Amino acid sequence: SNDIPGPAQQEFIESFAYMLLNWGMTITSARLYAYLLLVQTPVSLDEFAAALGISKSAASTAARELEATGIARRLTDRGSKRIRYEVSPDPGMALRRHTELLGRMADLISSSRDAISSGATRQRLSDLSEFHRDLQQAMESVIAKHQLEPI
Repeated sequence: SNDIPGPAQQEFIESFAYMLLNWGMTITSARLYAYLLLVQTPVSLDEFAAALGISKSAASTAARELEATGIARRLTDRGSKRIRYEVSPDPGMALRRHTELLGRMADLISSSRDAISSGATRQRLSDLSEFHRDLQQAMESVIAKHQLEPI
């Protein structure tokens, strides 16, 4: 069974969650993700709600958001309606959409550059497109290195 987080774990959950706000994650989903990183076994919505001091409906919404991004996995017990969640074993899941965005940004800049700029501005856009592409490739390489299961 998973216990209510202690003070050090609560501090980690809150700090980690606030960092994830910058990636567009809601605070409740971010807190839930941090909590899932700390628990030993899959967690029910009731356990989420109790551990994080939130309503069951808020826990459900956050869990569905994490599941939609692949950060969490839904588990069901045979013959039971009980749903439990666990963090994805793939540590790169949280970053995949960011790497895809970097690629799309590089493509947009590269394909638009000549029509919308000249001189120093064109070079700045070329440099930015190359930076985004290099960053995308580096992130994809790290994700692939640590990927535990196919997506």
